[in-house]
Amino acid sequence: MRPLPLVISALALLSLTGGRASASLAAIGRESARSAGSDAASKAGGAPSAGAHGWQASALSPDPASLKDSNTSPDAALTSSSATVTDDVNPSRAAAAPVASPAAGLQLDMEALERITGQPPTPQSVAARDDLAVLNWLQRHRTPQMVATTWSTLGRDVDLFSPALGVDMSKSTPRVEQGLGAFLALVDQACNRIKDIVRRPRPYWSHAHLKPCLPPERGFSFPSGHSTWYQAAAELLADLLPERRERLLTIGAYGGANRVMCGVHYPSDVDAAQRLGRAAAEQIIASPQWRRFRADPAIAAELQRVRDAQPEALPLLVR
Repeated sequence: MRPLPLVISALALLSLTGGRASASLAAIGRESARSAGSDAASKAGGAPSAGAHGWQASALSPDPASLKDSNTSPDAALTSSSATVTDDVNPSRAAAAPVASPAAGLQLDMEALERITGQPPTPQSVAARDDLAVLNWLQRHRTPQMVATTWSTLGRDVDLFSPALGVDMSKSTPRVEQGLGAFLALVDQACNRIKDIVRRPRPYWSHAHLKPCLPPERGFSFPSGHSTWYQAAAELLADLLPERRERLLTIGAYGGANRVMCGVHYPSDVDAAQRLGRAAAEQIIASPQWRRFRADPAIAAELQRVRDAQPEALPLLVR
């Protein structure tokens, strides 16, 4: 049964512990507004296998105390973010002086990316039934605490990788963060193009009994945009800081697993997204634009700040 790793990942998430997010819910709201706009813009008209890894919610998760049942979104999160969804300037990021996009001139090989991403299961196939079985199981068994943790990755924010690095990226690595955004914008564009070609309906469009525990989105389902972004971001950061690779990929996988946990994507959407994210990151890493970015003395200085963090001081990511 192909989606079995998704069930295993979901079971691992049952061990989550409650905690307050290190980033404010207002910041999550700002980033979620940006990501939702990006997803909707492309539509004009099992989770990945996590092995034995669980997740310590204290690194990224909002407080689940406000949740009343396992299928409602955190009221507190909506309240906190509603007044801050405007695209205001984050003072901590203003430290990075505006620079020319490091990704200028880079074009991804879409033919190769489309081939690697593949196609979703055909309707009524065994794989399609397995996809739905995973979502049905998760809807029955997810807890308010598990739902609360999914909101931590609602937005696409490089800052959410800070626990993996042991620094506050917005303060310690603003140029790295800014540069990654330029490269990841290309990944988003590639993903949206494939979504428009495949046009797979969201699970809750086709199955009315499915009730997503994250805000429903209008964009198509295959491949998952969030999962593509998180996988690509993790791979690019791991290229810059290979000594943090395992920790970065853990957060990248978590961002994808949450999309299945809340029923906004099928497991096969996330599987395809991880393939796409890895392949897109490989193309970027092989480009002269990325090599220049890595060789920038300002980038090297920020990366050294991360390496200076003592390993024993890094926060716990898994239990």
